[in-house]
Amino acid sequence: MIKRFSILTKLTLIAVLLVVLAGSVVRMSGSGMGCPDWPRCFGQWIPPTDISQLPADYKEVYAAKRAKKLEDFCRLLDRTGFSQEATAMRSDSSLLEEQDFNATKTWTEYINRLIGFVSGNLMLVQFILSLWWWKTDKRLIFFCLLNLILLAVTAWFGAIVVATNLLPWVLTVHMVLALLIIVLQVVIIERASMQKEKIQVPKTIRVLLGLVIVIGLLQILMGTQIRQQIDALYAQFGGEDRHLWIDQLTTIFYIHRSFSWMIVLLTIFIWYKLRESSVELPGIKFLFSVIAIEVVSGATLAYFNMPALIQPLHLLLACMMIIVQMRMFLQTQS
Repeated sequence: MIKRFSILTKLTLIAVLLVVLAGSVVRMSGSGMGCPDWPRCFGQWIPPTDISQLPADYKEVYAAKRAKKLEDFCRLLDRTGFSQEATAMRSDSSLLEEQDFNATKTWTEYINRLIGFVSGNLMLVQFILSLWWWKTDKRLIFFCLLNLILLAVTAWFGAIVVATNLLPWVLTVHMVLALLIIVLQVVIIERASMQKEKIQVPKTIRVLLGLVIVIGLLQILMGTQIRQQIDALYAQFGGEDRHLWIDQLTTIFYIHRSFSWMIVLLTIFIWYKLRESSVELPGIKFLFSVIAIEVVSGATLAYFNMPALIQPLHLLLACMMIIVQMRMFLQTQS
């Protein structure tokens, strides 16, 4: 049972990563509004493949439905102290603009939702099976339940993303929720692992590992802000003049770029301290590989006009980096 559950936790993490990757592809390809409703797509569980399958007034129909969901969300914002954001959303008529039907974008978004459905079911099974540890590890059960709840909230927020017509700050919150799920899933994996004995390392290494994780998380959050700016530039220029985008980005882009070198240097220093202490820490070589490819992908984005296909890879590598760093931190003690 322990071995099977451990495998399940890893499969669940892979599914969550695939959701993040698929979501990034959706955003990169401009397919976020390929389905104007949620959870179904154009009111169907299997979406249409041709505009002839839709009513002539489909834009008006789904705009009206989204207007109702948008107002419900604005009321929630009012009740939770975010009245300024709610007012801005109510006054922004662009949030109710409907896109023309595009079968490719529709199915891109739909596949993203299918992957999310699979990850949700894996998370549910994970929680159910975790009850086997009721007498021995209630924290494991709590973490599994918390992650299931987080996934449900993230799924609900997916509906808000659609209702707000991909409003940038809503997309950022959606990404932050996904990041929390990934971090918590790593904790679950380590807690369910059959390898309970911790690796003894000097306190300095533990501190440095914690620091590099914090910087990595900040990197992803700054990346979401840069992604917001890229979305705005895409709306302004379309797919043209991508070579001008970097010059239009704010200071946060340069901070993001500088932090990447900080992660590289800290990881090298951690490796040096491990060698000095004669400690073998699993994952350090793989971490170097991930960081190296991540730096190359970031440089490619910065110096080669933001190629669209590199954007999902850059995000996926950042998530993988956090996962490896988290596992190294949880596997050690000082």
